[in-house]
Amino acid sequence: MINLDYILSLRVSGKNTGKEKATAEKIKYLDRMAGLNYYTLDVMSKNDKNKAIKMYLLELYYIYDLIFKRKSKPDTIIARSVFYFGAYFIAKLYKIPIIIEVHADILDESKILFQNSDVKKFLSLFWHKYNLFFIRRAEGLIFNNPLLEKHYNSHYLDSSMKTISIHNGCDTEFFFPIEKLQARKNISLNEEAFYLLFIGSISKWHGVESLIEAYSHINKNCAGKQIILLIVGGHRKDYLVELKKKYSNSGIVFKGEVAKEEALQYINAADICMLPVNNIRISPGSPLKLFDYAACGKPIITQIDTVGYSDLVEKYNLGICCDFTDYRKAATIVADFIRSYDEVYYRNNNREIAEEYFSWDKVLKRWLDFDLSIKMDIVSRKKINLL
Repeated sequence: MINLDYILSLRVSGKNTGKEKATAEKIKYLDRMAGLNYYTLDVMSKNDKNKAIKMYLLELYYIYDLIFKRKSKPDTIIARSVFYFGAYFIAKLYKIPIIIEVHADILDESKILFQNSDVKKFLSLFWHKYNLFFIRRAEGLIFNNPLLEKHYNSHYLDSSMKTISIHNGCDTEFFFPIEKLQARKNISLNEEAFYLLFIGSISKWHGVESLIEAYSHINKNCAGKQIILLIVGGHRKDYLVELKKKYSNSGIVFKGEVAKEEALQYINAADICMLPVNNIRISPGSPLKLFDYAACGKPIITQIDTVGYSDLVEKYNLGICCDFTDYRKAATIVADFIRSYDEVYYRNNNREIAEEYFSWDKVLKRWLDFDLSIKMDIVSRKKINLL
């Protein structure tokens, strides 16, 4: 069994939503598949003040633990870090391969997040250069979307770097089908209404506003049917407040951020799960909600022609695709689907696909295979050097 160290500048306790949720799930499954030691911000104090300092201290803690406390060393280090230097130092000191998870291009996201701040954009450029120093010195990179992998290979990496794209996954033991009416009772939802659900972080690149605009037209196309759009999530509070103010009288229900246990109930209480995206980044990412939706056996409607979204929905027949930015046309497509979809088919098909292809044990098996291929390359290079 391979021994892994997993270094993460994240806290995985608490509500477990977003990337913290995904990280906790990865740890759960990796712990079964390998000899795992993981280092997260949970080893620091529980107070989230001075988070950047704690991320820095985490790297120092890792160096201290490996040199002075632990007797065994890992076979591989995997890092999703902010500062990286601790993992990098140990990797070089003990000649251990290091693999880095890459989920975004800092420069790309700074254009959106800091569009009104030249100072923050400048600092982002510095931070981008700092990250590239470590990324270029890893033995391998794991991306969560092929578009991001292609971008890095084209702009930042040389041809010798080993890279792979592996989408996110789901905890199929936690997310599973529950009888719809029972789920609605559990969270006090109307048993008679028809619910469309978006669950996840609320940010401009997730396309929630396009979904909301399309929703008003969906209602017009489904006269006589009580259709409610549930928006469940938080993250960018300023943007969420803006949406609530703009659409306060539209009949849309904003629930805010919920714990993982409540997310299970909301997904199961929904009739159809919505997966829009505002394609304004180099990579739209790998949406966790897609895999959780499928694990609960729910039909999915996602954005057309989007890598990591529509390609998976179409490949595995998880639902349908539309262009949410074309509100009227999207509304017609969604309304037609509402009238004709087979709930039982999607419950069975999507659950089966989630178990077979999206469960973290299947996804992380690809991580371990990638690690093995890196080690085989290292051995081959050593043999060639000896010759």
